Amino acid sequence: PKATSSASSVAAAYRVPLREPHVVVRVRPLAEEGGHSANGKHVYKRLVSWDNGEIVLDDNVELGDGQRSKAGVLSRPQVYTFARDILGTDADQESVYKSSASELVRSFVQDGYNALLFAYGQTGTGKTHTIFGHTSSWDDVNHEQAGIFPRAVVDIFKELRSQSSTTAFVLTASAMEFYMCQCTDLLDENKHCVIGDDHAPLGL
Repeated sequence: PKATSSASSVAAAYRVPLREPHVVVRVRPLAEEGGHSANGKHVYKRLVSWDNGEIVLDDNVELGDGQRSKAGVLSRPQVYTFARDILGTDADQESVYKSSASELVRSFVQDGYNALLFAYGQTGTGKTHTIFGHTSSWDDVNHEQAGIFPRAVVDIFKELRSQSSTTAFVLTASAMEFYMCQCTDLLDENKHCVIGDDHAPLGL
């Protein structure tokens, strides 16, 4: 037989339905400070617009002495159209969860297949706030500032309670952070994780 490495063939062989990954972009409010530098000159991304599934970014380079590049000079507009949903600066935690994770949670409980939620962004863009919520919400999963992770846990158990009482469930969960090529276990006081030869984290 002819060998193949396509994802569809692997899914068919193991009868595991592959879901198309969905990208949701959250735009955080403007920060008081931050950004990166190139050769001592400040570089930052200017969010030109976001609407109708399209995000337009513009690189701006500070020329020194606080002077910034004029329109059309050292400006590199970039257009991104991969997002299913784009949530603006006024989006609350509940709407972020509904847009990015609620459908995944329902599928996870009803179909019984593994689910992965991946948050990506620069330092300071709001990943921890989005995933875990504001620190004031950490002792109350029903807090309005609760993040995706506690909301998902609540919804999972709600869904399980609605299932047949004769059905048994076994759940496992991991929360990992990859930063500067290091993996840490967020459920075990940021303990360092070792990645095995099969790319699976060890010691979780």
